[in-house]
Amino acid sequence: VGIWYFRTEEGAYRLDKITLKTPIFGHINVLNQLAYTCRTCSLLFRIGLRPNDVIGLAIEGNTNRVIKKALKEVQEEMLRGEGLAKPMAKRPVFLPMMVKMVAVGEETGNLPKAFTTVARSFEQDSDERTKAAIGLIQPAVTVLMGVFVTLVAMALVQAMYGVFGQLNVQ
Repeated sequence: VGIWYFRTEEGAYRLDKITLKTPIFGHINVLNQLAYTCRTCSLLFRIGLRPNDVIGLAIEGNTNRVIKKALKEVQEEMLRGEGLAKPMAKRPVFLPMMVKMVAVGEETGNLPKAFTTVARSFEQDSDERTKAAIGLIQPAVTVLMGVFVTLVAMALVQAMYGVFGQLNVQ
């Protein structure tokens, strides 16, 4: 039943929302998604596209439905003349550093550089958090392997006692 639900648009949206909020890996996912979005926006601004077209292509290129929805809302408000940073600030999925850098980029007229800076920062932060997460996983895997080896050894010893017990009876 759950598999079919997650294939619907609402279910897929909720699954994407869950993946962004999971402990440890959720923030890494947010950083990766936003870094990809910023990198895309930076490249599209550099080639001279208009902001509306840039956001439209960033929406199309994004795989996370939560971020897609937020970008669509930003695009709608941007078309009403609110700029880019102000609508982003209203949505919690966009991290504060991204919002501040986009605001600076808008004020200075250098959005490509602002998006590039944010993308680099998020990529670096994501790499550091990924290494830390792997560092947390390694001890847990070691303990699980120890438990598994212990269970296998106990089963073998029990089987040997069973065989020796049958030999003594005869």
